[in-house]
Amino acid sequence: AYFVNSLFSLTKRLTFSSPNANISDEAKKLIKVEYEVLPHVHTVEEAAAPDAPLVYDEEETNVCAYKHISRGNAEEAIKNSKYVISHHFETPWTEHAFLEPECAVSFYDEDGDIFVYSTDQSAHQTLHEVTLMLGTDKVKVQNALVGGGFGGKEDMTVQHLSALLTYVTKKPIKMKLSRAESLLVHPKRHPFYMDMTMGCDENGNIMGQQAETGICSG
Repeated sequence: AYFVNSLFSLTKRLTFSSPNANISDEAKKLIKVEYEVLPHVHTVEEAAAPDAPLVYDEEETNVCAYKHISRGNAEEAIKNSKYVISHHFETPWTEHAFLEPECAVSFYDEDGDIFVYSTDQSAHQTLHEVTLMLGTDKVKVQNALVGGGFGGKEDMTVQHLSALLTYVTKKPIKMKLSRAESLLVHPKRHPFYMDMTMGCDENGNIMGQQAETGICSG
């Protein structure tokens, strides 16, 4: 199998392979990257501002989705409550900290299909995305032991790159992230920013609640 190494940035990934993991590591050290700092946003409020730079040029706004849910008259219920409390809550980015970093092995099988062994949490999604990327349905995906996930391996990380290198080189490819690479690139649990108001009666029964929540999708 050929071993794969990658240089990751916020927007692009340079991927290369070699028949030896040590050679791959040494080759990566020889690559010099020049970065162009683009306009950026740091918070949900900055991203949602009317004049915010777009994270994706093809979109018209940085807002991924807006949902409004209402059940009954919360405002009236809170107004008539004996006790009312309002508070701001935040949850941070959360690293899933699974034991095994992301890993995939790909090769051409006896049917001439690209076969991908993957440690992700969604073989069907991996199959869909690899098939879409390569433009062929001659792809098979099988989950190996996941090695922990907790929601952190639901998205593709190395599977499509391994499959692509097999497609190009016609050779077996193994790609595994180091712990540092995994911490850098894999999707984290989203941070939440919540402003909540709750009203209750003299017995502590909740009468009504209003909440405005912002979620950073990354």
